[in-house]
Amino acid sequence: MIEHNSDLISKEQGKFPLRAVITYSIVGIVLLVIQMSVINLITIGNALPDIILILVIWIGIREGYIMAILYGFALGLLFDIFSYDTVGTNALAKCVAGLLAGFFHKQEEEKQLVSSLRLMPTIFFITLIHNLIYGVFHIQISEWSFVRFFLEYTIASALYTTAFGFFAYGIGSRDKRRPGQG
Repeated sequence: MIEHNSDLISKEQGKFPLRAVITYSIVGIVLLVIQMSVINLITIGNALPDIILILVIWIGIREGYIMAILYGFALGLLFDIFSYDTVGTNALAKCVAGLLAGFFHKQEEEKQLVSSLRLMPTIFFITLIHNLIYGVFHIQISEWSFVRFFLEYTIASALYTTAFGFFAYGIGSRDKRRPGQG
């Protein structure tokens, strides 16, 4: 007998509540607009935080790698298209970030990770990998050397995103319910 529940979207290892999908989609679109408008105003040198990446990491830790990869690809591709960036670079980098964040998804340990100092190196590591993947496509078309790119963009942006992420997780972890739960 086939079970039908319109509130669920099936996935490989369980179910995604439709409410979570809608919530993450709305938050993703809002963050995309903020990333493309407001975030550019708070750059420090060549570094700027990637709040879309913070959401992808959040989804990976909370929901697992499948949902994080899907949102990473969709939001990364939308960012590439609307920012006139090389189409696919952010999509690829955020897919990999979603996959890496999903490795930290463990139902029983999620609250411990989000509420501990282990979160900072996790965000930093994932952001560093994301920035390196993104940079591979841009280093050849820019005038920057790899060392300059690595120090001024990759490391600096990873630190900036980590600081933003730590703040965002502090706010987000106050609500103990998952988006799909009433």
